Amino acid sequence: MDASASAKPIEPKKVSGRSVRVEFEDRPENAKAIARGAGRGGVVSGTARRGGWVEAGNKGFNDAVKDSAIKVVATTLRHHDAALCRSRQNLQFGVPTLGLAKRIKAKIFQASTSEVYGDPHVHPQPESYWGHVNPLGLRACYDEGKRAAETLFFDYHRQHRVRIKVARIFNTYGPRMHPHDGRVVSNFIMQALRGEPITIYGDGTQTRSFGFVDDLIAGVLKLMSTEDGFLGPVNLGNPNEVSVRELAELVIAMTGSRSQLVFKTLPSDDPKQRQPDISLARAKLGWEPKVDLRDGLQRTIDYFKSIN
Repeated sequence: MDASASAKPIEPKKVSGRSVRVEFEDRPENAKAIARGAGRGGVVSGTARRGGWVEAGNKGFNDAVKDSAIKVVATTLRHHDAALCRSRQNLQFGVPTLGLAKRIKAKIFQASTSEVYGDPHVHPQPESYWGHVNPLGLRACYDEGKRAAETLFFDYHRQHRVRIKVARIFNTYGPRMHPHDGRVVSNFIMQALRGEPITIYGDGTQTRSFGFVDDLIAGVLKLMSTEDGFLGPVNLGNPNEVSVRELAELVIAMTGSRSQLVFKTLPSDDPKQRQPDISLARAKLGWEPKVDLRDGLQRTIDYFKSIN
């Protein structure tokens, strides 16, 4: 996932079946968890603070989530603006939520990231690749934070038999993205719609693989429905690789913008290439993305036009 600026809390949505979403605001000190049980229990709110998990006073909470799924989602920040927050949240939110999953015997999903591969020397990236990450760089708070969270999830599984599912999510985009979240797709579209220069860091030859949100959700649901013995991690992303410059030029063409490209210094440790090997997802989940880049971009552009 790309670094982002400040994003609003994600609006919770009802999930079919008996699952629960737990969503956190950006900063631990303001973190609010919203759990929605699709069965008995209704809506339950609580607060995830630095010291642990505070459950709301809803007596139906345990019934609503027992033997269900806790899906952990966190919005993103610019790594260099919130490095300590980024490092802390992966563990400080992970420990109490895993503890909750252990206590009520729930299945728990970790939204990991392709950033665990760092600036890869293996291309495309299979789940067996351990990655190439600078543990001291500006991006390390996010990259290593997610890697540490994966370790935490697997340790809870090994030691406490917690039922975990781990997905490594590659660049994802689509309607309802925050217009100022700092991700490359939203940045390019907003700049193009406003006729502003489109900012490219580096020469634009670095590659990314952009997956549409509908495809991602389909993959997550398939992962959550697999047998308990399949833990992941599993790559969820679109294997069609495109350069950042190609993406910018496509956005300009599709919006009819007169924006010009402006090139700035590439941040340190920025990955030069990113492409998921989704062989495991195809084999275990029967999943692969269906929405091509042009179609997905058109839907996203239409959304941004509607709110701009």
